[in-house]
Amino acid sequence: MMNFKTIAIALISASLTTGALAAETVYSWRQGSHNAYSDIPLNLRMDYANKMNVRTHTVSASTDIKLKTPDSLAQRQLELSQQIAAENKKVEDENAKRTAEAAKIKEENCQQARSNLNLAQNARNKDQLIPKYTNDISRFCN
Repeated sequence: MMNFKTIAIALISASLTTGALAAETVYSWRQGSHNAYSDIPLNLRMDYANKMNVRTHTVSASTDIKLKTPDSLAQRQLELSQQIAAENKKVEDENAKRTAEAAKIKEENCQQARSNLNLAQNARNKDQLIPKYTNDISRFCN
């Protein structure tokens, strides 16, 4: 009697643990003359393996989206050069925008320096201010 109880307990605990450890998804692929099965796809590439439902034993493609690979090396090189040209164009546009902003700021500084020089003509300490604003004009207006 004692053996029957221990065997029953062992069988119940084994069935509970194997159910908990079972993989949700099993991947299958053809390897030589037989099928191979695993819980991870072959070479970790989803496009090499099919997905199998363990309960219904149905097999479906693991992914509907296949990776697009260009036809030839020349095609890949053309696509890469187009990507590089697009990135270069983007950088050139940003540089042109920054150059335009810098020119605008320089023009504003020039106008401000000329305005300051005009105001310094009537100031009490114009001997100190006029050389400073003249220096600003030569720096921003040239």
